[in-house]
Amino acid sequence: MSNENFEDQDLDQDLDNEDLDADLNSDQDPQNPDNQQIDWEAKAKQAEADAKKYKSIALRRGEKLKTIGNSNKPAEKPAGTSDKDWRERMELKVMGHQDDEIDFLMRNGGKKALDDPFVKQTISNMQTQRKAEIAAVDTDANKSDIEQKYTADQLKGMSTTELEKILPKA
Repeated sequence: MSNENFEDQDLDQDLDNEDLDADLNSDQDPQNPDNQQIDWEAKAKQAEADAKKYKSIALRRGEKLKTIGNSNKPAEKPAGTSDKDWRERMELKVMGHQDDEIDFLMRNGGKKALDDPFVKQTISNMQTQRKAEIAAVDTDANKSDIEQKYTADQLKGMSTTELEKILPKA
């Protein structure tokens, strides 16, 4: 680089510093370009009022969070269980087992019971049964309003005028 480039950079930097100094030393507020008199006491009182308002809001929200937090507590060790049993139950829960499966496993030796093929089959049956219960579809849910109100025999026995009254017009 030539000497001129350094001088240009120094000059630009000096001009920037002068602008900053002028901005810092000026009495002009960037938010108050008309240089109107600022009532600092009123601003301070407003800030105190805002602070009290937001503090009360935070306290109310904190109380709500405490009540919500009580209902969503992490799993606590049930009374009468050892740390080892509780830890083993949590490990089984993390593995994806449901509470009834965990109870069954704990009655049959805990996590070690998963090595037994009979226990594995029983757990598999429990999972299959749960999936089937969840997947079970309510047969009435798939029927129309008319099919829910009238049986097939009632509909067959109705005259065409009666059917025209109850069937929706398309």
